[in-house]
Amino acid sequence: MDLALLGAGDLPIVQLWIRSCERVIDKGIKSLSHADRKICKTLSVLDVGYIPKITNAAIFTITSTAKALTDLSIGFCDEVTDAAVQMLMERPNHISSQLSCERVIDKGIKSLFHADRKTCKTLSVLDVGYMPKITNASIFTITSAAKALTDLSIGFCDEVTDAAVQMLMDRPNHNSSQL
Repeated sequence: MDLALLGAGDLPIVQLWIRSCERVIDKGIKSLSHADRKICKTLSVLDVGYIPKITNAAIFTITSTAKALTDLSIGFCDEVTDAAVQMLMERPNHISSQLSCERVIDKGIKSLFHADRKTCKTLSVLDVGYMPKITNASIFTITSAAKALTDLSIGFCDEVTDAAVQMLMDRPNHNSSQL
């Protein structure tokens, strides 16, 4: 199916899951984002996880044009980097995300949590699992800055140690953490 056809009709598509469609490339994702398409006005949930050829460019395009987007899953998109994570957090509307991208490092996580960002006050669920390059520094940043965080997934983060888990448990107002 040509993704360009999805946004061309009159049906208001609110949620779109194209997870694990290995033949989808940036061109397909970008085709959803033409300004005259209804999907740009209505799409609030997009899951492009497990699509290895999706890059930062596709994430930039769709998040800048889909103004209603509030939930984006980019987990296991091998080409997505810190730059896309930073761009997600610069949007006026908060987007909750499943990140889980191998190429995201501590710098990308730190960019989520500048003091002036809405993310610090509103982010309640964050999945950074399967990010082998993040370290205890990322967990410290998250636990220090994300005041509303109730669920954090850090599974398969190879560089995270017991010290980071202890930071999570020692956190004031600790509700729950999915470890």
